[in-house]
Amino acid sequence: MGISKILVIVSWSSFFSPSLSSGLRDHDVIVNINGKPITTTTDVVKALDSDSLSMAVLRGKDNLLLTVIPETIN
Repeated sequence: MGISKILVIVSWSSFFSPSLSSGLRDHDVIVNINGKPITTTTDVVKALDSDSLSMAVLRGKDNLLLTVIPETIN
C-alpha cells in the first residue's frame, strides 16, 4: 500500500499582486510556507496571517524559495 500525497498547485484564479510580484507562477506546487508543510488550501490560508511568507515551491523539476509579503486587496 502506497502513501498518497496531496499537493497545492497555484492556478491563475488564485493570483493576486503579491504572489505575482514575488515570482509565484501558474502550476507551481507549494511545498511549504515558513517551514510548515502545505497539503491543503486551508494550510495556505492559515499561513497568510504572517507578515512575510517564505515559500518553498516546485516548478517543474526545480526547487525554488520565494518570499511573499501578503497584503489586503479590496
